[in-house]
Amino acid sequence: WQTMIDLATSSSGSLLQYYGGGDYVTWSLDEKWMLTISQELTVTDMSNLSRTLTLLRTPNWMKECWSGNHHWLAAYGEYSGNTGYVWQISDWTLRLTITNATKLFWSSKSQWLVVSSDAKHFRVLHVPSFNAILSISDTAVESVVFDPSDEWLFAGKFAWNLSDPGHPVSIQVSESSCRFTPSPGGKWVVVEDSTAHLWDLENMTKSVISWNVTSTSVTWHPHGRWMALSNGNGTII
Repeated sequence: WQTMIDLATSSSGSLLQYYGGGDYVTWSLDEKWMLTISQELTVTDMSNLSRTLTLLRTPNWMKECWSGNHHWLAAYGEYSGNTGYVWQISDWTLRLTITNATKLFWSSKSQWLVVSSDAKHFRVLHVPSFNAILSISDTAVESVVFDPSDEWLFAGKFAWNLSDPGHPVSIQVSESSCRFTPSPGGKWVVVEDSTAHLWDLENMTKSVISWNVTSTSVTWHPHGRWMALSNGNGTII
């Protein structure tokens, strides 16, 4: 069972609303909607708690993914063969149904939706048309990363400028796959394989500087002016 306590209007924490049968409860990023997953997938308007909408019946181990611009909700199954769904929050219209969706996630500014499956296959869909502009099938790809401006996508050992996705940039690294950490301002990206390299996104021909160190953590200053690179033994560059 699941309870929801409204602490904003009750300083004593007295129970104002009760929801039974819920296995999982979360809120939208703007806190306007509460999502419950049990025998049904429902959303409740937090400004009018009597308004609850049923989006799916008998969801099968679903996970949710709210878009950062508060316009979309995606839900998908944990296991191969499950179906993914995308709703437009303004009127809760079901806009997209996707087969074999083991994971869905939004880009930094919600301009792109990534659909992945267990077969190391990724599709990048443009929002709101949901047309596929890029398809990646590579056993070396573990994940994809967007820069904060939504202009670049990184996966495996390649970078794509999404305004021209047909011409990926090959990142010259020693490993078959690497880890990418873009700067907040969208100018730089740190590429890590057995060492660490700094690339300028405005000139993706070669790395600007390299550090002969195996890093365990890359942390950018909030404005992208500074970057800390740690190798796990107490050394920070």
